[in-house]
Amino acid sequence: MKTCHALTVVVVLSLLASAASGGPAPRLIDYADIMPAFTGTAQFNSGDGFLVDLDYAVFEPAKYPGYDPSAGTDFVYAYQAIIPDLSNFALTAVSVGLLKGAVISDTHWESYLMTGGVEPLFSVVSAGSSVLSYFDSGVGVGSFSTVLLITSPYGPTFAPGSVLDGGRSDQQYVPSPIPEPATISFLGLGTLALLKRRNGHRLTS
Repeated sequence: MKTCHALTVVVVLSLLASAASGGPAPRLIDYADIMPAFTGTAQFNSGDGFLVDLDYAVFEPAKYPGYDPSAGTDFVYAYQAIIPDLSNFALTAVSVGLLKGAVISDTHWESYLMTGGVEPLFSVVSAGSSVLSYFDSGVGVGSFSTVLLITSPYGPTFAPGSVLDGGRSDQQYVPSPIPEPATISFLGLGTLALLKRRNGHRLTS
């Protein structure tokens, strides 16, 4: 799926406590071949006890160690939600913002790297607007989600993302594909025209 429209990828995620072996669960950010500047954990806190850690990692083409929907041709953006034991609420949705003009080749839920994670109940694609994924009863405290993958031919920047649980939410910045070059040029020309218009208005006023 490719789109050049403003998108918000909204994904429902669950969380993780421990691996089947009883030891600490593996973290997405622990894998090799990730881009250091675009790897980390966004810590969400709604202020009323709803806590979510969203691990994110961007892989250059052909570097993702699991199933790559692009077959190694695109950048792979991976996200996994973890609900800390201190959270008072389950996670029902996560959104990954896409800037206007961002090109998305595919979205996919991957359980290869993180076995035992909660899979979304279903996903809905609103053309040119958003990709929505929902969990049936949310991802509980001390649980973790499978990995959401977004593939794009373009490298990363940061855009707002959010987590949801009923009326509770919080927003942080997470990696997202940059807009395609043609869109960036168009936006740049629009900004330049606006500045010229403002300057001209100042000179004549």
